[in-house]
Amino acid sequence: MLKKKGFIRQYMYRTLSILSFLLLFLFITSSQAIPESAPAETPILKLDTGGHMAKIWKITVMVDGRRIISASDDKTIRIWDTETGQETAKILGQIGGGPEGMIYAIALIPDKSIRGHVPDKLAPESSNQGNIQGQAPDERWLAVGGFLGNDVNKEWGNIRIYDLKTGALIKVLKSHKDIINDLSVSSDGRYLVSGSADMTVKVWDIADNFSLVHTFKGHTNAVYAVRIFKSRGDYNPLTPFDKGDYKIVSVGLDNKAILWSLGDKRGLNSYTHSNKLKYLAVSEGYIAVSGFGNKINIFDLNLKHIKEIESETKPDGLSFSPDGRLLLTGTEGNPNHNCNIYDSQGGFGKITSFNKHDNLTMAVTFLNNRFAVTGGGNNMDIYIWDAYTGEVK
Repeated sequence: MLKKKGFIRQYMYRTLSILSFLLLFLFITSSQAIPESAPAETPILKLDTGGHMAKIWKITVMVDGRRIISASDDKTIRIWDTETGQETAKILGQIGGGPEGMIYAIALIPDKSIRGHVPDKLAPESSNQGNIQGQAPDERWLAVGGFLGNDVNKEWGNIRIYDLKTGALIKVLKSHKDIINDLSVSSDGRYLVSGSADMTVKVWDIADNFSLVHTFKGHTNAVYAVRIFKSRGDYNPLTPFDKGDYKIVSVGLDNKAILWSLGDKRGLNSYTHSNKLKYLAVSEGYIAVSGFGNKINIFDLNLKHIKEIESETKPDGLSFSPDGRLLLTGTEGNPNHNCNIYDSQGGFGKITSFNKHDNLTMAVTFLNNRFAVTGGGNNMDIYIWDAYTGEVK
């Protein structure tokens, strides 16, 4: 991996030695020779170049801001030091032939969700995941979704829960019938929400041993993104200790955005777009939605449409800064490769464009209120850059 101050450089197109060619040949040969019904313990040789070797789907930032976690089609989860640009650890999860094991979603679960009531049933299901040290004290677990499951019952909707301290797999959540496209954790760490290609949204109670609370049905195609939040508008002065209802917003390939009430276990509002919807971001005041096409739609927290933003590129990936002021978008790469920043306090006018990536970039987030993090391009680069100037940190 090339080390440069301020960003992480992945080597996909490095010069391979003769040994690397041999290892790659063995990997391809082994993968093709393994039938779909092969047992999980069948070894598969993979070449590790020291960085992601396929599309980066998600990036999340640990609470100390010193480490970020990335998930990829290459079936690995990697943890990076934002100061040195070096990989500090990785989790190798389910590895199989074809798409089996690809990771599409990750979500950090804060320790405050389990303080005082640690589920006593949680114990490592596997201790063969290595050791991951140095994680922030407020983060205990990592929820992981994607093409995870088994070929026996043709169900690929498992959610894996990893211990960030040890890297051990501690629990597998089973209920979805198809791949997991997105995961979201409530700000108080109480609930985990999953969106799946099986057209459902599921809610899991983290404090109750990740028990399944409810399944929302209303989409007619794959659910692609989900977020759980509480609206300030739920505050009632007559009941000041009631912090309001949890709300969930989901978007899917059926062109719909749906707002759900967890308390009432029903849909509250919906919006139908002319294109398929794939990406979501939620702040304390807004919901941002994008998908096919070059439009970003802005809603209030009751899913009332406010405005539409037209982008010069297809905005793949959305994220609000922690203070909710800035909206970051990724890019599909056509006709250019700009990742853009919009200012919600300025009517969502564009203030910055970042053009270091050279292809699809949909893993986007914020390190803090000043610096953006984007991962993608042909080389699977991860950049940390100033949201106001576009300069690499």
